[in-house]
Amino acid sequence: ASLQFYEYMVNPKEYPYQAGQTYTFTNPYSANKETVAVTPVNQATAGLYNYTPHVYNGNYNFWKLWNQYFTRILIDGSLVQADGEIGVWLIQDGKKRPFLSKGALTSRYDVNKIITIKKADLDGYAKGAPIRFAQYSIVRSPMGDIYLLVDDTKRKVANLGVFRELGFNPEELENAGSQDLADYSDGAPITADEAYPTGALLKDPSNGGVYFVIDGTKAPLIDPIFLKTKFKNYSVVKSTAKELAKYEKIAPVKFEDGYLLKSTSSLSVFVVSNGKKRPIASAKAFEQSGYKWNNILTVKPQTLALYDNGEPIGEQNF
Repeated sequence: ASLQFYEYMVNPKEYPYQAGQTYTFTNPYSANKETVAVTPVNQATAGLYNYTPHVYNGNYNFWKLWNQYFTRILIDGSLVQADGEIGVWLIQDGKKRPFLSKGALTSRYDVNKIITIKKADLDGYAKGAPIRFAQYSIVRSPMGDIYLLVDDTKRKVANLGVFRELGFNPEELENAGSQDLADYSDGAPITADEAYPTGALLKDPSNGGVYFVIDGTKAPLIDPIFLKTKFKNYSVVKSTAKELAKYEKIAPVKFEDGYLLKSTSSLSVFVVSNGKKRPIASAKAFEQSGYKWNNILTVKPQTLALYDNGEPIGEQNF
């Protein structure tokens, strides 16, 4: 069987089922002979259809059973560490992204959220772009350009005058290679008009509300929990109506992928993944996923309502 599948890979055009082509299969056991269209995404899947084209849904069932019994599915936004190893990875977009420094990890995430898994489970994920620099790092490209790194974006500092005016320290500059910077998307440039390049919490004098201000925008904090968690290292700055009017109001602040949330009006627990809230079906499913009960944040119902619903997370049979 191994030799046969190797043959499918090295000589794919000699066989009827090929990657990227669409084929129709008929269910001989259904009353109306229902059909299904299948497009193998890669040659490995096409090989499965070359091997057993006569079994209706056979390859789908193979995939389903394999994932149900032999593979642990990790949720996007999870921080994971293989048992016995010191490296930490972020699961994002179905890939594992390694943290290359302690600062890169701790400046973005709470290390108490790290989940320990089997090395075999981690090995099943393709490697994504590494996370090398700490949040809000100031880096210099090989061309001499200076960037502020915010999440997965790089914001170019307009010139050295702006760099000095905004109070950046030249000793904080790190050198970044072209490939390092290629992994970051381009954000809005930083000019002398930007008062808070790394963001700030501004208090509205008219109603006491707090906004997170960055990149010309202001996002309201609709829940005090943000001050104790996401922005625990920030101080709230008293502002004026005139200053706040300079910023465009955008959607309220939300928690990023990986956070565990429940509302004050329900016992249901959700994990934020791909920007959606995914309900965790049971206590067993929660513990199977490696989550810790003390990491659950209790938020206002309005905060939970900011998220669209995602697929439930059920129990796994690994």
